[in-house]
Amino acid sequence: MSQETAGKEVAVEITISAVRSRGRRGGVIVSGRTSAESLYVARCSWALIPDSSFPDVGQIWAVRGTLGVNQQREWQIEAAHAELVPPSSDNIVAWITQSSACRGIGVVKAQRLFDHYGNRLIDLIAQRDLGALTSVLSAEAAGLICYAFEQYRLGESLVWLRQIGTPPPIARKVVDIYRHEARAKVEANPYSLLAFEAQWKWVDRLSRERFNISEDDPRRLEAGVEEALYRGLKHGHTCLPRNDIKARLKTLLRNPVLVDEAMKIGKSTQYYETGDLYQSVGMELMEREIAERLLDILGGETPEGGTSSLHARPDQEAVESAITRHERAEGFRLSPEQRQAVLCSAQAHLSLLRGGTGTGKATVLKTLYDVLETIQERPVIHQIALTGNAAQRMSEATGRPASTITAFLASLESAPPQPRHGGRRQRDVHGRHHSLLSSHTIYDPRNAPRPGRRPQPLATHRAGTRAPFARRQPCHSAIRTDCAPAMV
Repeated sequence: MSQETAGKEVAVEITISAVRSRGRRGGVIVSGRTSAESLYVARCSWALIPDSSFPDVGQIWAVRGTLGVNQQREWQIEAAHAELVPPSSDNIVAWITQSSACRGIGVVKAQRLFDHYGNRLIDLIAQRDLGALTSVLSAEAAGLICYAFEQYRLGESLVWLRQIGTPPPIARKVVDIYRHEARAKVEANPYSLLAFEAQWKWVDRLSRERFNISEDDPRRLEAGVEEALYRGLKHGHTCLPRNDIKARLKTLLRNPVLVDEAMKIGKSTQYYETGDLYQSVGMELMEREIAERLLDILGGETPEGGTSSLHARPDQEAVESAITRHERAEGFRLSPEQRQAVLCSAQAHLSLLRGGTGTGKATVLKTLYDVLETIQERPVIHQIALTGNAAQRMSEATGRPASTITAFLASLESAPPQPRHGGRRQRDVHGRHHSLLSSHTIYDPRNAPRPGRRPQPLATHRAGTRAPFARRQPCHSAIRTDCAPAMV
């Protein structure tokens, strides 16, 4: 200490003993000691510590900056660099005993743990090997150390992401997916941040300036195609033809030669090229799962993955008889097309009702519900629609409750499976205006099969309407491919 002078550039590792100040918009002042017990105060700006709530007692930080003396006559570093240091075999005992996340675990227990496992201790904690750790500690203490260690490593990644300018919501998403490998993943390919909705302009500048990626680097060219697909998705397109990709690349890469190089990349881990079409890996997975899910429903799958008598097709005579009874009760006869629509939907696991304005789709629905309640044992019928207005019109036309898709999915989240009361219950889901239903909504995890929640879906589609966006075409695709029975 006596040999050090103000104005000198120093680099030290300190274990934080106190957080003296936290800036409302980032930045902290902390004090801590080195392994040689030298005390330093470190002033870290918001650029170094964007999240002032993160630094805490017990954390180890590597700090570099200009040395000075504060008003309390303490050595103070005006930090130009600050980085969270992960625990190692050299400091693991100090980290355990001084970390606020490991309260209750003293020096004796921590030292005993290190004496027992030595340099292997870090790996055992990282691997969450509770069996090994509980040979020295209680299960509670072992779990506490493993959890604190994991959070520390995640914090290390989060601090680094924020230091390179990553917006907080994106930084959190990156850490949630990559966990403690976030830094390594981003350093290997900073363009991976595009998948987390980071802006191209910022990611490209970061990659070029901080990570020295050249303008013709294959990672940049591949990312250009990926960004073109993401921009298309924002306008509703789940895939784009080659010419559209090329046009968008001209804006992104601003170099015709690089555009041509990007189009020659071939096989990619970020997108698929099928014929003239390009599609991101994520959207391909989403749409493939939708297709597989619809095929499973068509086959009459049960929540357990097989088939059962619950999903057996009803006898056509029984359906015909139920339709006739309904006609007599209502005092009118269905048209041949309407009658066929009811017959088809009542016997199918998945069906699509389509027709222009005034063709009687609501009449078909009302008849269908009456028929289902006649031929099935206590069916549960849900009416859902894309918008509140559509749900209201559906309810008025059929005399039954209807809800929006959002409200229906929320009810599935909160409601437990319905009791069977000794009998099997068939769940029938009927929707309106599904020509506007997006792949994203259909893919929603809350639509996954659950015990006691097996639907027999029917979607209605107004003939002549067009989906404005490619991502809103599942029903249109179903009509074109005959994947589900469609009634006019």
